[in-house]
Amino acid sequence: MRTACLLAAILVLAAVVPADEPFVQWAGPPGPASAEDTRLLLEARAALERGRSVSEVLVDPAFMPIHPRTEFRKLIETHAAPGTLTIAGPQEPGTRLSLELVFLDEGGKPIPDAVVYAYHTSAKGWYAAEGAHVRANSGDINHARLFGYGKTDAQGKLVLRTIRPSGYPHSELPAHVHLGLTVQGRGVPVGEVRFDDDPRLTPELREQSLQEGDVIVRPEVLPDGSQRCRAEFRVRPR
Repeated sequence: MRTACLLAAILVLAAVVPADEPFVQWAGPPGPASAEDTRLLLEARAALERGRSVSEVLVDPAFMPIHPRTEFRKLIETHAAPGTLTIAGPQEPGTRLSLELVFLDEGGKPIPDAVVYAYHTSAKGWYAAEGAHVRANSGDINHARLFGYGKTDAQGKLVLRTIRPSGYPHSELPAHVHLGLTVQGRGVPVGEVRFDDDPRLTPELREQSLQEGDVIVRPEVLPDGSQRCRAEFRVRPR
């Protein structure tokens, strides 16, 4: 069973990454800001202050080069808002995914106004544009290209619009969406989102995922080929 699942995962990855495209394990973290980086950061700040949404700025191809930069990420976090967070625009390759995230406390009550940080790999399993992982302390967490910050609404919900991520190349780890949750200024542990139809999600890894607090979703395929699903987390605010 495990061998069959791994073979299926390899076939899926081969369909996403062209055979003639070289595999790069590591990308470097951002260096000192260039004059162009500074210009883009100022433009992004001005755009947000003029009323453009976080989603509009995140999917604007003009700002894609500064996505890994800490300054840009802090800017996005500062302007996080409830409702819908879009982190992958139409130019991003992959299957469109609408993921409804719901955060409840242990008693089942919604957790409103919590800051949600979401990030994941591309359709070929890479966090960076130049490689699969970012070579730095917590490099993927701090510099993933596809990322965003939003807030939960009164029902504890945030809708994430993105693409379906792929698992890491040369790995058996299932595909996943990383989440961070901050409630009243304090970080709260929260699991990942994993996918029920992922061939890498073996029975052993499924059980392990559930034990670690991950939520396994079953995507619904819509007529246009996009997918949607819902992930409900029960968390314990500190």
